[in-house]
Amino acid sequence: MALEYFAYTIPDGPSSPSSPSDTGTTASAPPSTDNGKVPGGVTFGILVGGATLGSLVFAFAVFAVPIIRRKALSQGAVTGEPPSGLYRILNEKYLNVAAASDPNDVSPIVALSYGRIPDHKWDIIRLENGRYQIKNHGHPSVYIGWNSPQPQVGEDIVNNLKSDVEWNIEETAKGSRKYKIYTAGTNEKLFWSLSYDNRGTPISLLKSSEDPSHLWTLSLLEALHPSP
Repeated sequence: MALEYFAYTIPDGPSSPSSPSDTGTTASAPPSTDNGKVPGGVTFGILVGGATLGSLVFAFAVFAVPIIRRKALSQGAVTGEPPSGLYRILNEKYLNVAAASDPNDVSPIVALSYGRIPDHKWDIIRLENGRYQIKNHGHPSVYIGWNSPQPQVGEDIVNNLKSDVEWNIEETAKGSRKYKIYTAGTNEKLFWSLSYDNRGTPISLLKSSEDPSHLWTLSLLEALHPSP
């Protein structure tokens, strides 16, 4: 029986290679790595007979990959009141991250696979009033805001080139490491939500819900220290 090798690679560190997305690959032979480590990620491989490869790949994709992905992307997850720092913002349900689609004013903030590039990272700045401003690390002039005078249910969050938009960030329960991010100083509290798992789906504002699509993990990549 012919043997085939299946490999899946997922990023697990804070560096920023040029590749914009995670990848799943097949190979005719095991890659030459040390202890499963490859530059930019971790490779998980199985050597199986060709007749069972399809079912094993399916089971691996359905059950193992989400667990591996969640663990990799949740490294550095904070609890309590998030300090100012450089973060990855991960949706709890779909395991995609908040990203700037481009640097233009009022362009939507979307959910993408974590490609470890600056556009997928955010400087979360804690203010003296306990609220936060959220600024894109790849485009420092881009803050997250909304486009209408008062945010509306179903409205997408967008690039805002002004630094006057503030957000509340609140942990759902002590030690849960799951947060709700919602509007501050507005007529109605509206919460970040992700409606679909398709990459490129805009993040929108909805009323509060306990559904995991409304919950976010904040992984601290680097602390920001105030200037002396």
